[in-house]
Amino acid sequence: MSVICKACGTENRDDARFCAICGVPLPAKKEPEQYQQQYPKTNTKVSGKFFGYAITTIVVAVAIAGIVFYFMDKSKKTETIADYTVLYEDSDRISFSGINTTQLNFEGLNWNMNLGQLKKVYPFLKQSSDPDFFSSVFVGQQMFKRFIPHANFMSLGMYEGKLYAVKMEFSDTDRYKAQEVGVPNSEFIIYGRFKGLLKVMKAIYGEPAYEKSDIKVGNIINKVRDIKNSVPNSNLYIYWMVGKTKVELVLFGYKHQIKLTVRMLYMPVWSLIGKT
Repeated sequence: MSVICKACGTENRDDARFCAICGVPLPAKKEPEQYQQQYPKTNTKVSGKFFGYAITTIVVAVAIAGIVFYFMDKSKKTETIADYTVLYEDSDRISFSGINTTQLNFEGLNWNMNLGQLKKVYPFLKQSSDPDFFSSVFVGQQMFKRFIPHANFMSLGMYEGKLYAVKMEFSDTDRYKAQEVGVPNSEFIIYGRFKGLLKVMKAIYGEPAYEKSDIKVGNIINKVRDIKNSVPNSNLYIYWMVGKTKVELVLFGYKHQIKLTVRMLYMPVWSLIGKT
């Protein structure tokens, strides 16, 4: 199909861009309708809007997923605390009910037992160097008379060859869990054990003589984090006076781990020598 020059009327080839006679630019050739329908021009404005909507949708979806995960994680942690508060209540009650106003009766131990008497109860005692006590011996979990969940060992304080202190340390592992295996929400397990022991001891010994605790604090997730990170004044400390025995329950942070300790102290000796 030829192209007619509008200036001079000369008929030119259909692919010519300028008139062969006068040199005037020829009108652009229109694309066939069939070609336009087969290959429509891209609407860049529509494409830009589409990608903008897509990116916005992805960002919103990620944000919603993050919020959902946060609340699910928070719910799981609070459930863990609630579960471990009551899980071992009966066992703890049996273990700690022997402490009374006249004598210590715990794990076969009594105040003023000498080393020979202790070895009859725990034949595989080991000498240790617990900094809390004048001198000490070590009792591993495998020697316990009763399984006390999460209590890893006992340290027995000795003075002039006689028993005057007992300390138990709890962590997120017990005889069924190897130390190398990570335990999910471990610090919340130990916090639950703390609450459970506090509940049991209040039932046995009554109201504490002293209590620095946060049982009524709302945001317990942040509180556990503060204890774990050893934030000043975040540790929890409660004690009872049961006759001549002081029973202490302590939750604190050490090297970014949460620690739970129960100590029983024979006050006629402890008040004289304390921590040496």
